[in-house]
Amino acid sequence: MSITYNIYNKIRLFPEWHVSDSPLFFVLICAFMIGFIYTLNIFDWGFISGMGRYWDYLQLYDVDRAIALIGWRYFAHDEWRFPLFFVPMLGYPEGTNIIFTDSIPFIAAIFKLVFKMTGWEFNYFGFWMFLCYILQGMSVALLLYSLGVRFWLANLCGVLIALCAPILILRYGHGALSGHFIIIVSLWTYFILVKNPDRRWAWCVLLAVLALSVLITAYFFVMVAAILMATVFELLHRKQLSFHIAGAIFITACLLIIGVMFLAGLIGRGAVSPVGGFMAKTVAEERKGRAGDLAGRRIHRQDGKASE
Repeated sequence: MSITYNIYNKIRLFPEWHVSDSPLFFVLICAFMIGFIYTLNIFDWGFISGMGRYWDYLQLYDVDRAIALIGWRYFAHDEWRFPLFFVPMLGYPEGTNIIFTDSIPFIAAIFKLVFKMTGWEFNYFGFWMFLCYILQGMSVALLLYSLGVRFWLANLCGVLIALCAPILILRYGHGALSGHFIIIVSLWTYFILVKNPDRRWAWCVLLAVLALSVLITAYFFVMVAAILMATVFELLHRKQLSFHIAGAIFITACLLIIGVMFLAGLIGRGAVSPVGGFMAKTVAEERKGRAGDLAGRRIHRQDGKASE
């Protein structure tokens, strides 16, 4: 109690210290540093780089991520085709779209380009988790700043709370579902537009996030679409947006999503899901092989013939 009272007295004596606004750039840099340090304390470099022990025995630990990794490797070695994310040899003979393997398609497309140019097959799932935590903190800093929490210390307390959110930690084994920053950025644009609907850049950001959510997971797409609808309806309710502009926004959003889905293969012949069948068999075989290999190493270690 005495410590709390002393802190209170210090703040009370210097009221300008806790009410002054901090520059947004400074707040974002601090949020980045907190997210960076926090993430490095959770994940080791082997996990982030995609080359650690966790990835060597992935089938023993995490089947969902194993399926995502299988989808990425098939996609990387396949030729460029249309639809973009459809892989005929994955789940042969029907083929599979890697959107259904949770391989985070938009990141997969970037590193497939790198692979085709350099031959470097990078396992990006650990790096994606690293980005998710950092972007979680920075997006929350933006959201709080737009809501008036502009003193750096108060803002960064909110960043720490967001980074420690149990729902984020529980999604450790689901890379696609860890991109919560997508929802937070959508909420940020909502509050920006409610204050000033004439900010076209905010509409562009919201529509871009909507399109991006399709290429991460359908769960985020539904949530971001709901935030977009809430933004439009709220502005209509406040009479800050005309009906013809609201209609134009909805038409633009629908055309954008249909276009992205068509290119990605979610509409048409590329919309094939690998539920059961080949994927389940592949993971089971990989798990059996890895388990046998690991068991063999343990036996050798106990006999003193080899060490792990």
